[in-house]
Amino acid sequence: MVAELLGWFAAGLSCVISLPQVVRTMRAKRLDGISSASHWLVLANAAAWTAWSLLTGEYAAGVSALVNGPVAIVILHRLAVARYETPDPGVQQ
Repeated sequence: MVAELLGWFAAGLSCVISLPQVVRTMRAKRLDGISSASHWLVLANAAAWTAWSLLTGEYAAGVSALVNGPVAIVILHRLAVARYETPDPGVQQ
């Protein structure tokens, strides 16, 4: 019982771990210092935990993927838009 409660508590913490980053990403005009590679890894990690959770029935381990996967997609989209809108300083216009 304690182990199960601890698992769900950890899952809850894992759900909110990416929220400060997505809030900052949505509010900021410049996204310097935010790594797209890190969020591709978060997305891959979310997919892996989702698959493992569904295959094993250990849902507490996979529930955070339901938040972190979409958060990674939002951040990656925002980074792509920001990079598209920002002109390359080495290119003359």
